[in-house]
Amino acid sequence: MLAVTFSAALTVNLVERHGSNELVKRAQLSDGTHGLQGGKINKSLSWMSSGILLVGEALWRPQQNLQDRHLDSPRQRIEFWTPAVADGTTQKFKWRFYLSSQTKTTKNFFHLMQVLSRGDGSEDAEPVVTLDAVNDRIMIKDYVRDCDVTGCPSIPWTALPTALRSTSLPSPLVRRGASSMSSRTPQDESVALLSYSVKGAMGSDSSSIKFGTYRLAVDGMTESLAYAGDFVDESDS
Repeated sequence: MLAVTFSAALTVNLVERHGSNELVKRAQLSDGTHGLQGGKINKSLSWMSSGILLVGEALWRPQQNLQDRHLDSPRQRIEFWTPAVADGTTQKFKWRFYLSSQTKTTKNFFHLMQVLSRGDGSEDAEPVVTLDAVNDRIMIKDYVRDCDVTGCPSIPWTALPTALRSTSLPSPLVRRGASSMSSRTPQDESVALLSYSVKGAMGSDSSSIKFGTYRLAVDGMTESLAYAGDFVDESDS
């Protein structure tokens, strides 16, 4: 489930359930039955979803809400992404993201955030750095550098607040040859749960930040329930 509030752009309200009734005015962006859909919220943010995006969810069934039923490895994706920028561009974004405690991890990939590059010679866009939920841990993964050298951090899943078991105010700052990001507690944003700062390759030609939920669909997984909002583009500030 992804409930979203963006100031002056889009408001998606939580459903109030009274028995079998759902009493709320809702905006539906995707219904989870047409593969991967997408659109634009404003000039700073677009969305793509293979699940239900309103008060929506990616279901626990690995045969449903798939971005492409013909992939050898089926995936569920509900993500927001920033416009592609060229080399040498400095970007800074801030948002709040919460992953429900009823959502569980598996041994397979589950991206909550990506620094994504489209210009590294591959046919498809490739991650450079990601924030993942895998094997009961929240972790940074670096696909360009050796994490044994750079010290990619991780924390136990149980270290996150229990009401909504993710915490996050990630603030990625990406520019040519450097990247830093942090995940902070919503109660006290001065407290960093994870931080990572590196120099070197950060993609080329065309890069974006993506956040939301993107995972491999496998037997035994739970539903994916998350909330995102308060997105701010601080690139020009």
